[in-house]
Amino acid sequence: MTKTSFASKVVAVGVLSFAALSSAYATPLGGVFNTVGSSSVNLTDITFVNIFSVPNLFNVSPPTTGSFSTLAPGASGSIANLNSTLQPVGGNNETAITDVGWMSLPIAGAFPGARFDLEFIAPGAFTSTLCGAATPHAGDTCTPFAGSPFSLTNLGPVPGGTTVTGVLVGFSISGDAINLTTSEESDFTGSFSTQINGTTLQAIIATIGSGGVITNSYSANFTVTPPSTVPEPATVSLFGAGLIGLGLLQRRRRAKK
Repeated sequence: MTKTSFASKVVAVGVLSFAALSSAYATPLGGVFNTVGSSSVNLTDITFVNIFSVPNLFNVSPPTTGSFSTLAPGASGSIANLNSTLQPVGGNNETAITDVGWMSLPIAGAFPGARFDLEFIAPGAFTSTLCGAATPHAGDTCTPFAGSPFSLTNLGPVPGGTTVTGVLVGFSISGDAINLTTSEESDFTGSFSTQINGTTLQAIIATIGSGGVITNSYSANFTVTPPSTVPEPATVSLFGAGLIGLGLLQRRRRAKK
């Protein structure tokens, strides 16, 4: 084999090795973004609209970091409604729910696009003990029943006092975030919250329990965590082959000298 042909093959191996290693270290989604919109809640469903009352849309709100830093404030994405039968609360991650494309953000400029597959809705953090209290107090907490995702807290100027100015309501979810450009997968967690003024959690529970609907604006925070950037064993082997080839080329050159 001539020196030229041997060198060409070594260079080819090196180029392939570098390409494979670059692919293994491609950038998955990671960072933080916030959304705003409005939701309506009844006993079994949560329905979403954006700030312009368009169904099943949301709007991006600052701050945004990482992969999401190029999203413009007000950018629109899609979100599907939730149903207590189709998306049950609790269970093991990745087995309780597999709601592919529950949320999505389209490709826009430098942003690669993202699909959010819902896999878990966390149970509410409280008990039902104070949900029907005859006299509401600031600081009362409530998760109305075992299958509810909601955590409600009465707000007021004096904890334990009988003056209640509103209610803080929240729920949490998690799943997979998929890069629409590269199909890489990351993990995401999200928390939705709303403050409903001029009422008590006891009044909200009574309204929903009697078949009514509660509608209010919400905000949500999402954290997307990329996997560890460790190259696959096959890629490491290929990269190693390229280094060995380069070593052999250097040895042949020294031997000829």
